[in-house]
Amino acid sequence: MGPCEHPNCELAPIFIISGGAGALGKHVARVALSQFPGCCPEVIVVPQIGTPEQLSEAIEQAAARGGSIIHTMV
Repeated sequence: MGPCEHPNCELAPIFIISGGAGALGKHVARVALSQFPGCCPEVIVVPQIGTPEQLSEAIEQAAARGGSIIHTMV
């Protein structure tokens, strides 16, 4: 997403948590966000999550920034 069109916009980031590259989750986020022109939260892909510890770390990172999480299962 490009720079936000809304002044003083402070949208929480969206974290894509994936066991793979995160391409599907990133695509889902961008399609969903396309319904809201000018809405441009930061989209952060956290790829290659393979252990419970890695998952916990990614969740903690999202929580620390007040972010939302998208995950996919394929």
